[in-house]
Amino acid sequence: MPRRRAVLLTSLAWLAGALPAGAAVIYESATLGPVGDSGGFAVDVGQFLGVRFEVTVPVTTGSIGGHFLNFEPPGPAIFGAIVALTGPTDFPDSLDLTTSDVLGAALIDAPALSAEVAANLQVDLTPGWYALVFGGGLFGAQNTGGVAPNLNPPIGSPDWIASEGPINPATPWYQMTLGFTNFRFFVDTLPVPEPGSFALLALGLAGLAGARRRRA
Repeated sequence: MPRRRAVLLTSLAWLAGALPAGAAVIYESATLGPVGDSGGFAVDVGQFLGVRFEVTVPVTTGSIGGHFLNFEPPGPAIFGAIVALTGPTDFPDSLDLTTSDVLGAALIDAPALSAEVAANLQVDLTPGWYALVFGGGLFGAQNTGGVAPNLNPPIGSPDWIASEGPINPATPWYQMTLGFTNFRFFVDTLPVPEPGSFALLALGLAGLAGARRRRA
C-alpha cells in the first residue's frame, strides 16, 4: 500500500506540472493584422505610443505586448509600461516615466519583421483608468527602439496617447488623432489552469483519498 501511495503522489506531481495554462485578456486595442511587415510608426526614445484602458474589477496582469518589430536587432528594442491614471482624460505624470504613477515596466524583444510579442509583467490593478505605454530608451530598452505597425483592425474606439519622451521636455503628452492609430497593444492576466485540468487534478486527489481509506 505505501508503494501505491507513492505512485499516486508522483502522478499528482506530474499533473500539477503539466496543467495547461490560459490567460484572459484584460484589454486589447485591436486584433492582429498582417505580420512579417517592416513598416509602421516609430516606438523609440523620441516617440512613446500608448492607449488608455479601464479596469472595472480587481485583476493581476500577467503580460503585456503587441504587434511590433525591432528597428535594429538584436536586443530588447521596446519597453512596455503600465501607468495609473486619475481618469479617462488623464496622462502619465512624467515624460521619462519616473513618477510613482508608473506601476511596472518590462522589456519586449521583437523580431526584425513584425510579429505579436509579449513580456511578463505582474501588476495588481484596482478598478480605475490606466495607460499602456510603449517606447524606447528607458528601462534598458535600446534608444533606436522599434516599430508598431498600424494595420491592425481596432476593437471599439481605442483612446490613443503619445509623447516625444524625455528628449523633448517642452512637448507634453497629447491625444493622438486619426491616422496615427490601429496599433495592437494588449494586457493579459496571469495564466490560470483550464477547467479540464482542474478535473484531472480532482480525480488524482480523489484517488489518493481512496488509497488512504483502503489502507486504514
